[in-house]
Amino acid sequence: MYLSQLKEEYPLVYQRVKEQTNTPSTLTSPFADVDNALFWGDTTEGPAFWFAVHHENWDLAKKLEPSLFPEIEEESVKIITNGLFK
Repeated sequence: MYLSQLKEEYPLVYQRVKEQTNTPSTLTSPFADVDNALFWGDTTEGPAFWFAVHHENWDLAKKLEPSLFPEIEEESVKIITNGLFK
C-alpha cells in the first residue's frame, strides 16, 4: 500500500511510519510504501505488523496492533412500537 493511500485510510498507522522512518524524503514520494520507508525490524510494531500492512492484510494488522485502528462506535437505536406490528 502506498503511503499516500495509508495516510488517507489509516492515519494512525501513517503517523507511526512518519515517526519511525529513517528516510523522511520517502514520505513525499507518490510511489513510497511501507517497504521502502521503514526498516521493519527496527520499529516498535515489528516486522509481522508491517508485513501485514504492506500486503493489506488488515485483519492481522488490527489483531497485532489494535490501538492503531480505532473502530467507529455505532450509536444504539431503541425502537419503540405500539405492539401492533410483529
